[in-house]
Amino acid sequence: MEAGEFALKLSRAERLPDISLIMGYHNEDAVRPGPGFSAVYGGLIIPLKFSGFNSGEFRMSCFELQQAQTELSANMLDAEAGLQSAWQKYQLLIQKRLLFTESILQDAERVRDAIVYSYQRGDLSLLEVLEAQRTMNEVYMNYYETLSQFAVSLVELSKESGQWLVEF
Repeated sequence: MEAGEFALKLSRAERLPDISLIMGYHNEDAVRPGPGFSAVYGGLIIPLKFSGFNSGEFRMSCFELQQAQTELSANMLDAEAGLQSAWQKYQLLIQKRLLFTESILQDAERVRDAIVYSYQRGDLSLLEVLEAQRTMNEVYMNYYETLSQFAVSLVELSKESGQWLVEF
């Protein structure tokens, strides 16, 4: 964007004529041995630029500046949307992680242990023991998957925000 602003300033400056002021002193006595004369002169030079009437370069610089500003705002909106998305995912996974308390995991183990005990006494079938083991495994797998997703969301949030939020 700064390059576009400088290009716009340059094209504005090039549209103005280069006016020069000339002043000087001329002494012919130093050049010839004979009598000469001294002169003081001054002048103003105003060039006639026929190409200065073409405003295409100025307009092109204006459009390039507008394009740079639009790209900057689009990139800022994209970064903001990515940051908000990562933050919302992180907050969601915090809530999901809080659902898995130690009591839920311990309850799954207690139910399985109770069913195994009933199986050993002959009250239940092996199919019910396997179903209890499968249920406990699913609870633990969901818990570990939630922890994994939480870690991934924390890394994504760190990447989007530009700050390292992960603590070991």
